[in-house]
Amino acid sequence: MAVIQQFWSQVAAIQRDAVAWMCDTFTAMMPKSEPHHFIECLYKLLMMAPAERYYQTDNWPSEQVRLYMPLSSVLLPIPAL
Repeated sequence: MAVIQQFWSQVAAIQRDAVAWMCDTFTAMMPKSEPHHFIECLYKLLMMAPAERYYQTDNWPSEQVRLYMPLSSVLLPIPAL
């Protein structure tokens, strides 16, 4: 059980840092006419996008864990900054 809790902590920390970066940096680089790109990236980052978005280009995660990886990550709360 300690391994899964460590995994969840690492994923939550990565997602927190990435969301902070998106809010600070990515929004400044993004053209104002295309706000849907921010939402698409946020969904993909939080692993809420359809599973095909993750494995279509580099086959990650592997087929054995394809169902469990997004499910185990999408239910995590993002810790406050």
